[in-house]
Amino acid sequence: MNTQAAFQKKALTIDVLSQIRGEFETDFPELSSKIVNIETKVKEELFNLVIVGQFKRGKSTLVNALIGDSILPTAVIPLTSIVTIVKYNPEEKITVHFTDAQPKIIQRDQLAEYVTEKLNPNNVKHVESVEIELPSKFLSEGVRLVDTPGVGSVYAHNTDTAYSFIPNSDASIFLLTPDQPLSQTELEYLRNIKSFVNKIFFVLNKIDLLTHSDLNEVMSFIVNTLTKELGDDFNESFKSKIKLYPVSAKNAL
Repeated sequence: MNTQAAFQKKALTIDVLSQIRGEFETDFPELSSKIVNIETKVKEELFNLVIVGQFKRGKSTLVNALIGDSILPTAVIPLTSIVTIVKYNPEEKITVHFTDAQPKIIQRDQLAEYVTEKLNPNNVKHVESVEIELPSKFLSEGVRLVDTPGVGSVYAHNTDTAYSFIPNSDASIFLLTPDQPLSQTELEYLRNIKSFVNKIFFVLNKIDLLTHSDLNEVMSFIVNTLTKELGDDFNESFKSKIKLYPVSAKNAL
């Protein structure tokens, strides 16, 4: 498809979405809101890659490794409590979006005050999301990385927050670690999000903790368990494509 044809197709898609949104705006505001999100993605040519998984799997560290910048706070206890969206911009900019106030521009050394459970317990500051714009090459082609709170921790509201962004994803990275290769919480989470995610990439983090032989054993266990436990919930084409990617996000920084 040439450039002009691609532009015309994009314009037509936006026009159709706008008309559909107008039809549902009054009677179905929630559906209308979802259509607005789709319109925005089409206009900006964005691809939402959402990082999900159980708490303390290293999701924030993985995002930092992908963008080549240790901007997201990390810790040894469950930390992230707010959805954080990382996108491209030639100049760094961090915007905090609130549920009950106007957006606020902050500096990177203020980030932890809004996105962590320690400094924003139970989201007392009413943060809806945080948007980080960076001049990262990884993000320059329209990929938006979305860091979500871990599920299964003692902070139930973090699990709710993690679920809330899944319908906006184009693909997800489901992060696992060898210290507890695969939990019932993670299996249940996968069952719950299956209808909202087009593609899931399974990534095994923290492989620096394993010997080569142990790594092979853990990877085989995870793939076999996913295939066995989720066989009834995922279609055959998905099962056949289950693949586990081993990484060490910490060592990649």
